[in-house]
Amino acid sequence: MSVPDDALNALLRDLTDGRGRVLVVPPDDDLRPMAQAGRDAGLLVVDLLPDPQLRAFALGPLIRGLRRVGHPPGVPLMGAAGLPVRTSRRLVRAIRRQVHELDGVLLVAHDEESLDAVTRQWLDTAAHAEDDSPAWIVRTSAGRSELPSGHIEQLDSRELLIARLLAASDFALTADELAELSDETPRTCLSAADALSECRIAAVHDGRYVLRNAYHREVLNAELPPSIRSALERGALRLARRRTGTTTLSAERAMSSARPRDSVAISILTEAMDELVDVEPEAAADYGNAAVALFTDPDEQLTDLAWRLLPLLWQTSRVDEARLLAKRVFAESGRAEVEAQVLLWLARLEGTPQRALELATTALAIPGVPLTIRARLHGVRMRCLSTLGRVHDVDAQLPAALAEARASGDDEALSRLQTCDAIRHFYRGEYTRSASLTALADATWRRSGAPTAEWMPEMIWSPHLTTVLGDPDEGLRRVHGLLDDLATADQPLATQFLHGERALAHLALGHLDDAQDAAVLAATQSQREWGVHDRLQAIAFSVRLKVALHQGALAEFDELRAVLDRSHVEAGSEAEGRRAWWYFLLDDAQGSIAPDRRSIDPDTLSPLPWLDPADEVLIGRALRINGYERAGQDLVDRAAARLDGSGNHVLAVTVADHLHGVVRVDASSLERARHGWHLLGRPLLEAAALSDHGAVLLGAGDTAGAALMEEAHGRLTALGAQRDAWRIRWHLGLHGHVIVPERTGAPTLTPTERRIVDSAARGGSVRRIASELGLSPHTVTTHLRHVYTKLDIRSRKELNEWVRAR
Repeated sequence: MSVPDDALNALLRDLTDGRGRVLVVPPDDDLRPMAQAGRDAGLLVVDLLPDPQLRAFALGPLIRGLRRVGHPPGVPLMGAAGLPVRTSRRLVRAIRRQVHELDGVLLVAHDEESLDAVTRQWLDTAAHAEDDSPAWIVRTSAGRSELPSGHIEQLDSRELLIARLLAASDFALTADELAELSDETPRTCLSAADALSECRIAAVHDGRYVLRNAYHREVLNAELPPSIRSALERGALRLARRRTGTTTLSAERAMSSARPRDSVAISILTEAMDELVDVEPEAAADYGNAAVALFTDPDEQLTDLAWRLLPLLWQTSRVDEARLLAKRVFAESGRAEVEAQVLLWLARLEGTPQRALELATTALAIPGVPLTIRARLHGVRMRCLSTLGRVHDVDAQLPAALAEARASGDDEALSRLQTCDAIRHFYRGEYTRSASLTALADATWRRSGAPTAEWMPEMIWSPHLTTVLGDPDEGLRRVHGLLDDLATADQPLATQFLHGERALAHLALGHLDDAQDAAVLAATQSQREWGVHDRLQAIAFSVRLKVALHQGALAEFDELRAVLDRSHVEAGSEAEGRRAWWYFLLDDAQGSIAPDRRSIDPDTLSPLPWLDPADEVLIGRALRINGYERAGQDLVDRAAARLDGSGNHVLAVTVADHLHGVVRVDASSLERARHGWHLLGRPLLEAAALSDHGAVLLGAGDTAGAALMEEAHGRLTALGAQRDAWRIRWHLGLHGHVIVPERTGAPTLTPTERRIVDSAARGGSVRRIASELGLSPHTVTTHLRHVYTKLDIRSRKELNEWVRAR
């Protein structure tokens, strides 16, 4: 029986549209017409014909099929039986990358059950991926057939030796390699290996031999004394080490078979760690830890390995393992230098800035610590003080710390401190000075040669300053460049901060949906509770809050308030003041400004420094609308005092003009602010200044103000700032002017929302969607809630109906 024409046509039609699918057909269906139809359509067809000789090799049939069509993947042949889980996953990832690089490939598995276990795993993985892919898989199962087995007791002495060598290695071995391990001649090894293949104990492909099943491996290994088996395994390890492209795979055997003080295994594991440090840091950390475990006594090699492994454990957030490693390698010596080194690493690995500050402070109090280590400790300490907003401590201690870092010659530490200095001047309003210090810090870091992944959280400052000081397009480009640098590695802490900055840049540009997407992603990737405890955590929260304020997302207000409610902040800290101002903005958005309903009295609050000084305008407008004149005047005075220190930078001038115009009801100041926001590339704020200018004119009886407000309404509507636009309509209505909102057509979804909706429409659960898209279940739930709000729906059923109606 052949595959029905309609199923085949649907397969080929979807392939041309770039959509991947798995088609399972009955065992008695003839797949040859399907393969021929694929060739006729110009597709690359890979026939996975059942072959018992290849079943013993991991991914053997698939590799052979790809080689037949001229696309040999860089995956070595290994024994399919008894592969370590991590090795199996690595092979599956490698072959998937190979297949996905091809355009329009049709994989036809005639008898899935006859394939080796790892090939079947790859097919199962691809079958459940449900992602857009050029790979199509057509499967049929004729039932599992067991591999025939020969009898080991019938082997002669030379055949038994070769069988034992194959049992000691996961890798398929050539006759020459067997000769090297056995001290026999290649001719003798070839004859013995062929005999093993004929009696179905071994399989051969491309001149390489491997045992056919796990049973023979277990029997052969069990009858050997441990010392002999260990010697054979070490010989196979030395051989595998010389092979190109097999370092990380041989490391798996080293992890399972090495003995303490095994220098060959230590070298293999260390090489695997170095090979994967940038592409698979989690696996690299595993190999590094395994190498450390083989040392029985402290020595220079262990210390060198520890210094290379500690940054990797830090980047992958494996804090407990890093602490144990630091204590084991360094803490027992008792020297001041070693004690400070341990505290430095513990401080860098600490998740909270307060605890990291305590560790760095303790280390700096130790007498006799070398200058280089002190410089790095200063870098951690100043970063924590800055993050916590302890401005006076930074001002008092930073100059001396900078002097020590310069004297040490450590550019990495100096760059971190120069960044702290740039941040300090920024919060003073000295924007030009901050920009020059930031450029200096960037150059110092490049001179240090340290990898980008370790430049955190300082890496976000340069794009942040670029965005805020007037070039958000360039700021966004720099963030994307840093994300590209980290794309090949799993760097959750670094990417968390970068997604927060990406959100801020999108918001500055008026891309509200993109800003929301990036802020949700930044909060999801946080290794700590999402909240407002320090300036870094506050980035993602502030963007989500401002997007909700612009759009009027009522459901989002409740979640944001819940985050503030569960955030524990230190009394009298900058974080406490920041949280109080956010409560005020939420009160304004939710209509809870009356004295008996509000969460906070703004007249009791003092102005704060913000990562984006434009936030002062957001607060000032809310204060003016709700009649808090004293608090509003405090903001005006603060902005005016900042002008001299900034050198009349356009940002300082624009914030001062906008606040003065709103609070003091001055039309000329608002007109200047409108022009300033235009120069700074901030369309939402430009529209706000235009609206405020129009409101002042209208209040003075000048009907030209209505035209300005209508223009602002059109701009805000186009940007999706529905709440801002509604406020303009409400204000114009009080003066007898009516704006009828234009119909905006079908709601628009962000790219992330579209992917989630598509997955949900296919019946995916929240957990499955999260797994498919690499998000957390919380993020998926948040996006679905936004989608329901946009589409005005309340259930999955309504969502499915909306998808079908598109």
